[in-house]
Amino acid sequence: MVISKDKCGACAHYIPQTIGCHRAAAGLKCVLDVETARQDLKIAESKTVKAAPSALDRQVGGGHYKDFEIQPAEFITRNNISFLEGCVIKRMCRHSAKAGREDLEKAKHEIDLLIELKYGGKP
Repeated sequence: MVISKDKCGACAHYIPQTIGCHRAAAGLKCVLDVETARQDLKIAESKTVKAAPSALDRQVGGGHYKDFEIQPAEFITRNNISFLEGCVIKRMCRHSAKAGREDLEKAKHEIDLLIELKYGGKP
């Protein structure tokens, strides 16, 4: 730990650079020695706000996407895939773990819609 040349405005003790003055938002007391500085640093680190978990780490209504290396929603978004194409990908990924044949029938219907809307005419 490096002790800075800065002094606490209240008591004139030297302050470790990693801690800051006791008046800091962490609510630490002035540091008199290195061991106290280490203890205060541990207290400050424990008060650090932890980042919220990613939405990709949880799934509502099942777990059929969580076992994939990359979830369909992430793949679809990163690759700028259209809505209907994304629906087909999602259903193809999950059919064996969720709705079976129904997911395949829906994917087939979405492919038919895609053909009709993008290329004209009936499939």
